[in-house]
Amino acid sequence: MTLNYRFICFTEDGTGLDSKIIVKPLENKWQGWWSKVHIFNPKSYEGIEGMVFYIDLDMIVTGNIDELCSFRGTFAVMSTNDIFCESAEDGYNSSIMLFRSGFA
Repeated sequence: MTLNYRFICFTEDGTGLDSKIIVKPLENKWQGWWSKVHIFNPKSYEGIEGMVFYIDLDMIVTGNIDELCSFRGTFAVMSTNDIFCESAEDGYNSSIMLFRSGFA
């Protein structure tokens, strides 16, 4: 990515992360992906304005994402169409989302 960005990691354990990564602690220690709901807490973005490109840590970026991160809408989520491992056509997959911070 050639755009300016800040890397924020929502985690219950930020040990060993690069010092340039902003660590945001998860409020609850819910199992599995349930803790993802904390990314929608406006308190998580105090002092941070602009677009948020959210990606699950198990996703792999294989090319430049400048165009994707230039999205200027309010909210976008990945479609399940054309994803081989998804069984729901015309559904949504929350592994990748874009939204404006301070949206609430």
